[in-house]
Amino acid sequence: MRFIPRVFREQFPHEHDLFSNHHIRCYPDESKEVLVELPAGGILFFAYGTPHATGANNTDSERAGIAHHFINADQNGTALAGFEVGKRPFLTGADASGGEREYGVRLAGRWETEIERVDRVGRGLTL
Repeated sequence: MRFIPRVFREQFPHEHDLFSNHHIRCYPDESKEVLVELPAGGILFFAYGTPHATGANNTDSERAGIAHHFINADQNGTALAGFEVGKRPFLTGADASGGEREYGVRLAGRWETEIERVDRVGRGLTL
């Protein structure tokens, strides 16, 4: 993984990445980049506003990643969390919908099933 540390409070203009069908990107000072080697099955935690990227996959193997974005429900609405204020997912508490409000399907309680499904696909097994 590639990171630009200690800039999560700065706001960078974002635009659609023309080389991706789903990424957006910003243009921080990449001379400040730090490389972090993440082993298979590894995990990283960092502040949401931290510019980060995986870079090109120069191997013969496919790779995948999962991103979970968390924000404190008490924040004042000015944090840039990727969701519109009022549409941010709640994982716990009275406002938690299990994903139904945010994604149109109830995801609560499906973690083990989804991990098993991804593992089976990764091993070339049928669902």
